[in-house]
Amino acid sequence: TTASAFTTAPVAPSAPPMPATPIQSSTHSRPKTSHTTIERRYRTNLNARIQSLRQAVPALHVVDRAAATRRASRGDASDPQDHIDARGFVDGVKIARKCSKVSVLGK
Repeated sequence: TTASAFTTAPVAPSAPPMPATPIQSSTHSRPKTSHTTIERRYRTNLNARIQSLRQAVPALHVVDRAAATRRASRGDASDPQDHIDARGFVDGVKIARKCSKVSVLGK
């Protein structure tokens, strides 16, 4: 009786082989975008968001103001002033010495 439990059933034939040409799932497929183009778009978007964050953080305006002062000596417009307290903080955040991506994300 236990031997009948281990009987093998007939094996179904294997699936037909895949065709040599790829099958398109839709009639309107997008052209393949290169990796370089995708990475460039990613970097551009990321840099734009970091730039908008830099403009939103008052502690980073001090560094931008120093550059604006140099531009003002050449005749360009300058940025409005932020209040720097006695400890060197603007709105509770220590002012930045340089304006790199790391300092923007750290503030």
